Amino acid sequence: MDIMSGIEEITTRYDELINAINTQLPKVNTKLLLELMPILKEEEAPGYTLQVHIKDNASKDELKNIVLKEWGVVPAFYEHNHAVIEHRVNLQLLKQLNDLGSVESISGSRSGGGRASRGPVLERDDEYPAK
Repeated sequence: MDIMSGIEEITTRYDELINAINTQLPKVNTKLLLELMPILKEEEAPGYTLQVHIKDNASKDELKNIVLKEWGVVPAFYEHNHAVIEHRVNLQLLKQLNDLGSVESISGSRSGGGRASRGPVLERDDEYPAK
């Protein structure tokens, strides 16, 4: 195999991965999935803070009831149809959220364990600068 065909194979497989992600988990942020997948090889369900945006016309109750029943936690709800869930995450859990009709999009960042996230970050309130 020459160098170019090896590079083409990598590019083709990456495109296939992105296509599979967009097909199976279209509401989940791609950066979150690309960060999570190698971690799942070492850890069954790492801790994440998930940002879940709910459709404007949807009831928050669907999300609240599923998360409470299935995961045993209650999402925190904020303005602009935004929910935050702190929980251990795997692909099955993200698929469950993705498939809810009330959910518009899902992003998140790694939490706990003293490890920094390489994925999406939350918007920070810079009104009070760090000392």
